Amino acid sequence: MTGELSCSAASYSSRIFRRKRAGNAFLAGILCWVWALPGAAQQLLSVQKIWDQAPHNAFTDLVLHNGAFYCCFREGDGHVSLPASARILRSTDGQTWTPAALLASPTEDYRDPHLTVAPDNRLMLYLASRTDPPVNGITHRNYAFFSTDGSTWTDRVEIGEPNIWLWRITWHQNVAYGIGYSWTSGAYIRLYQSTNGVHFDTLVPDMGVPVEPNETSRIIFMPDGKACVLAREGAWGTAYPPYTQWSWLPLGFSVGGPEMLRLPDGRFIAATRLYDGVVRTALSWINPTTGAMTECLSLPSGGDTSYPGLVWRDDILWVSYYSSHEGKASIYLAKVAFPQTPTLCVQDTFSRPDSDPLGMTEAPEIPWIERTTLGSLWNVAQIKDAQLWVFGSEGNAPTASGPGAAVLDIDLRNLLISADVRFSLENPIQAAGRNTGGFMLRKPRSDASIGDPSSAGQITIQLHPSGGLYVGQMTTNGSGLATLFADNPFTPGLQDFDKIHVFQGAGGLPRAINGQSFDTDGDGVLETSEPFRLEAVLVGQSLDVKVNGQSICATTVAGESSSPSNFLALFKNRWTNETNAASSHVLFDNLLVLAIGGNDSCSQAPAISHGVTLGTTHGATNDGQSPCDASPDPPDVWYSYTAPITGDLAIDTCGADINTTLSVLDECGGRELGCSRLCPEGPCPASDACLLVPVAKGRSYLIRVASTDDSRGRFDLNVQTRIPTVLTHRGMGDPLLEMPPWTLDANAVAPDAVMEPGDDGQPHWRIAIAQGWRANYQYRLSPLHWSDPRGWTLTARVRAATALGLYQSYLEVNDDRDAWMISLVTPGGLLDPGLWTNGLALEPLQHLAAFDPAAEYHTYQMVYAPAADQARGAVLYYMDGRMVGIQSRTEALDRALTRVVWGDNDSGGIGGSDSRWAFVRFELGQRPLPPCSNPSADADADGDVDQEDFGAFQRCYAGKANPVEEACSCFDADYTGTVDAADLAAFIRCVSSPTVLADPRCDG
Repeated sequence: MTGELSCSAASYSSRIFRRKRAGNAFLAGILCWVWALPGAAQQLLSVQKIWDQAPHNAFTDLVLHNGAFYCCFREGDGHVSLPASARILRSTDGQTWTPAALLASPTEDYRDPHLTVAPDNRLMLYLASRTDPPVNGITHRNYAFFSTDGSTWTDRVEIGEPNIWLWRITWHQNVAYGIGYSWTSGAYIRLYQSTNGVHFDTLVPDMGVPVEPNETSRIIFMPDGKACVLAREGAWGTAYPPYTQWSWLPLGFSVGGPEMLRLPDGRFIAATRLYDGVVRTALSWINPTTGAMTECLSLPSGGDTSYPGLVWRDDILWVSYYSSHEGKASIYLAKVAFPQTPTLCVQDTFSRPDSDPLGMTEAPEIPWIERTTLGSLWNVAQIKDAQLWVFGSEGNAPTASGPGAAVLDIDLRNLLISADVRFSLENPIQAAGRNTGGFMLRKPRSDASIGDPSSAGQITIQLHPSGGLYVGQMTTNGSGLATLFADNPFTPGLQDFDKIHVFQGAGGLPRAINGQSFDTDGDGVLETSEPFRLEAVLVGQSLDVKVNGQSICATTVAGESSSPSNFLALFKNRWTNETNAASSHVLFDNLLVLAIGGNDSCSQAPAISHGVTLGTTHGATNDGQSPCDASPDPPDVWYSYTAPITGDLAIDTCGADINTTLSVLDECGGRELGCSRLCPEGPCPASDACLLVPVAKGRSYLIRVASTDDSRGRFDLNVQTRIPTVLTHRGMGDPLLEMPPWTLDANAVAPDAVMEPGDDGQPHWRIAIAQGWRANYQYRLSPLHWSDPRGWTLTARVRAATALGLYQSYLEVNDDRDAWMISLVTPGGLLDPGLWTNGLALEPLQHLAAFDPAAEYHTYQMVYAPAADQARGAVLYYMDGRMVGIQSRTEALDRALTRVVWGDNDSGGIGGSDSRWAFVRFELGQRPLPPCSNPSADADADGDVDQEDFGAFQRCYAGKANPVEEACSCFDADYTGTVDAADLAAFIRCVSSPTVLADPRCDG
């Protein structure tokens, strides 16, 4: 054997509730990012006014067709005017634009034209036609036009439904999907589908968006079939085939005229109008898991602006939009460069349906390529049953040998690769042919085969079903493999190449390694039902191979990779001269590839956003120090984070393979804002780090992850920014003792009032008063609260056992100018039961929802939106995540009454009241909650409670010290205002498995 060799069992500490990676354990809950390095930020190359001939030019779209750009927009006398036309411009180079067509009607307002290319390669232009006055109650109709050259268009054909504005159409697998929003008949958005672009059928009558239904972006379809869409009033929607069940996450702010695109590297970019401060058209990154938006570039714009179109061409983002910042509304075209970003993380669960051989672009949009040394490429590898099956050469003759490989063509110098591996064996005879499975690393390679002279320096890692491991490297002249390691580490005396495939029979292999399954049936053979985790870490000339996290071999390879430096392959090999062998396959799942060294120094810190980022300290050196470090010079890695809001930055490494330290700095070598190497409670072991640091919107911060004991290994970095809660009442807690404390406004004493903790299945604070008395809890607001430009949100979880009139069980917010109130009314009183708003003169204002509030708990919200009602401000009322009403300002309140109030008041003498308050929270920012599933543990609303749902729960688990995030409120099963150990227990009670329906009563 050549090369240095040392093999030892690495230490391993089982971590409860860790983000597991073995088997099918919750891998989908972790994100892989393609990061942009500092200095490689987006760059505005140019902005050009391409049209201003009409009095008002607006509402654009952009498409590429047969090598030419086509830009469409509306021409009219004003933002809303009759008549108005649709103009189409054409350009072959994006610089010189000429009129191609004008679609007009003498009596109609042709609004918001959009362009798409149909599967038959015809241009399709569709728009809404507005008429005033309405004709037979119809104000809007949708029309489509078709063209082969952009100049000559067909007559219009009506599509969709009258009075439902069909906004964006996306073609996916020859089916057009379009979202329309109701213009006059109720509040909803509706999903349509069509196979020809003319006849549209309703797929989802009401998509259930939790914000005011309005415009949406195009639908982006991911390689695994997942659909993503951005809604104007601030919501991120996702769904899986057949796209009939949609989940929504509110953003907390509006985005005018939204449009978005998925770049070739997988990142989502959105172009929208932003309203915070200066109105502008801007580009923002979108986290596709959380919907969180981070502005990255403001375009020259202002006033009446937005409604962009997006095209990706020649590695440039082309953006059409309109703006009035130079006078009247005109059409502009911007060119934005996004320098190529290195791939630092690749993840593939092979969950997409694919019964065909590879050789095409697969998720995550990096080419998988089939290769073999013998025979046809057919069936060398294919995706089926949510696994990658690698076949190699078939047959049971001695000559039927040779490897087959699925190659992932990426360029990484140093890397970590791991995957779940299975052998398709049912007995030792099948495995006697020395069938192995594993990884290949390093370029160069042949386009036709692997293992030939062009692959000098290539590394092969092969594990046999007997437990034997072989590591070899192609010699410099490509004449053959030099053996670096050949051993069966589980059986003494088999340290020989010719013996590593020898089976030892029952008991020859361990049943488990590091607490993870291995040879579970104990027969000495690794079979299909016995997956194991194979991992290889290559840093320079050092190679470490692990099985189930235990180091099996650490060896030295020849040379270091150059650029292009690496490719990697999942492969199945077969050696010759085994006449009794039967064919076999190797199955791979849950592939993970991490680049090593790309963020080793502070100056190389890649930009990350919300969510979980996979990382490693393998190959890392020391580049900083912190008072929380446990050793003088621990290996550390760095990340850059820009806060999208002002709030608290919460970071943790829960589930790391190593002990970690976290630090946050304001700049490289600058001031440390906080550090930690402990998590105070919850599912994270004490060896993991948790940190909470106040951050300001738009500022960038550096996050440092270091090991506490100089070890190197994997970690999951969870990053979230939370809007601080101003005040909260939780469950059975005494409001007078909470921080900050509420004050009591009461004229009742026992026995006329009961104020005490209770527990009727949901912990609550009970308020019961007799006729003619009141008992309210209130908090005085400061000018910082009611004048915050983000607005505010009041959330309450309430059941009213008895409430016969207004104010008996109610919530109220008074700011410097107005009062907003909602009251719960039970049957038998003067008003119909349900939810009411109250006017300033104490009279009923509006019946928002009809129901019996005594029957069960409901969640109510008042969300103040400063930009609503033409920037005059308004409150939006929500019940269980659904908006049920809106109330504009009246500006008739005494400033001395700035406060939040909740409780019971029967000073009107209608009759006593009795209410249960599980949760009350007032916070800055607009935070409408999404509707909860039933059970609430079913985060993706697919009926079961499985790995996907647990991944969502992990991201929400914050412990008792941290108030619940708005997007996580459904996991707060006991309504204490936190997602903690009690909620984890409730979640576990609900766990079923994929496709098995969960008991809707499981969470109590």
